[in-house]
Order: sequence, then C-alpha cells, then structure tokens
Amino acid sequence: MMKKQQMDIQVAACPITDKVVIKGISEDVCSDDIELYFEDKRTCPHGGDVLNVELFDNRKSAIIQFQDRSGMCKFNVCPRT
Repeated sequence: MMKKQQMDIQVAACPITDKVVIKGISEDVCSDDIELYFEDKRTCPHGGDVLNVELFDNRKSAIIQFQDRSGMCKFNVCPRT
C-alpha cells in the first residue's frame, strides 16, 4: 500500500454529455442520412431524437447530439446524472 505523501492524485468530474462519436462512416453519407438512421426505430432500435450531427472533415466520423441524453443508455454509454 502506498503512503499518502507518495501519491499525487488529481480528481475531476466527468462531463455529463448528450453526445456520442461514431466512426467508420462512408464518404457518401451526409448528416441528414445519419440523423434519419438514428431517429428511425426500424433501422436503429436504440436510437432517439437527434438534435445535431457534426461530420468531421475526413467524413469517416461524426458526433451525434441527442435531444434526450437518457436515450444514450441504449448504446451502453449511459451518462451519470
């Protein structure tokens, strides 16, 4: 067991978020396609109402912001409240 004076511990709160990152997107996919995919219960039963989609320059990844962050629990990235 380490002695207290030997440790330099820093503690910070984890941010509460309503966003997820997706990777591996085809270059021909646009933000509207992603939004429709995640809002459609037939194509994505774990989805929810999307507030915003931000595609990165390389167009192979994006950040999806959901209107209700509790829906993110379906993706096993449940934010703590």
